Amino acid sequence: MRRWLRSALIALALLAVAGTCYQSYENYSVPKRYPLSGRMVDVGGYRLRIDCIGTASPTVVIDGGIGTATMGWTVVQREVAKFARVCVYDRAGYFASDDPPRDKPRTSEQMARELHTLLANAGERGPFVLVGHSFGAFTVRVYHALYPNEVAGVVMVDGSQEDGESTLKSLLPARRVKALEIAQRVLLGTEPVTARLGLLRLITKPSGTASDWKLFPPGMKNVAAQYMWRTSFDDIEAQEFAHMDESGEQARHSGSLGDLPLVVITARQPWLGPPVTPADVPTVLAFQKVWIHDLQMRLVRLSTNGKQVMAEKSNHGIEFLEPDVVVGAVRDVVQAAAAPKATTDIP
Repeated sequence: MRRWLRSALIALALLAVAGTCYQSYENYSVPKRYPLSGRMVDVGGYRLRIDCIGTASPTVVIDGGIGTATMGWTVVQREVAKFARVCVYDRAGYFASDDPPRDKPRTSEQMARELHTLLANAGERGPFVLVGHSFGAFTVRVYHALYPNEVAGVVMVDGSQEDGESTLKSLLPARRVKALEIAQRVLLGTEPVTARLGLLRLITKPSGTASDWKLFPPGMKNVAAQYMWRTSFDDIEAQEFAHMDESGEQARHSGSLGDLPLVVITARQPWLGPPVTPADVPTVLAFQKVWIHDLQMRLVRLSTNGKQVMAEKSNHGIEFLEPDVVVGAVRDVVQAAAAPKATTDIP
């Protein structure tokens, strides 16, 4: 039995080494096999990828949610470029961007500072119309607090609101809240490990099991997966989740947007996929009403010139499911931002 166990442990160790080597090779080779558009710009010893198209001003800058793919904004970017210059970028550790230094926590304040440096070093000139999807809404709000003169308008796409998680937990039984917290800790703890060992590439496929992948056009699905399987992607995703509460508090203390043109796009449809169980559905539906009529309206009231637009057919992935709604909101804010001060109300 001891001999068998020793052999099994040696075999597992060899498999771990082989998987780690395989993953390291893929981490290195994916950007070379699947080059992305745009350019790499130094932001202080590490580089971020930014991709800008279009010419008209003001320039629109899109910041996505946690663990989301820049390529998911391809349709929106292409349509917005018809009436404005528009930039998408990869946050540190995502897709083609370099890993951030270990001493820079992945909070919204840090990301806002990195984005400011990126735009300046890339030669992009503000003031900007900032588009924040999900977690990106925190960063947009913090960016405005840090650099108010560089923001001409804001669009939030089903943007995170700092009281959202606590509100949802208040609607769930305590036992279920505890189970979800444990499941999240296990997932965030194990996913980077499985990525390092190359297991994530073996146990997940871009066939529709992941919420982002199933919405990608077929030609982009594999490319997105290749980047999302890189070790850095999972590490950064876990770090952003770990600092979610801190980022929310930074957004809370960032203050109002004054009279900036603001459109808050809200998904009408709730997210009913995993980890939602059948028993959770009534709670999720109840939370969706609070989300639409209370939490999202708190975002609208951040500006005296804000309004809410409903994405009737979408859950959280509005940029995939109803890109025209996003494009329309961006167009309204761009027009308001470009208009004389006396006539900047959003139509």
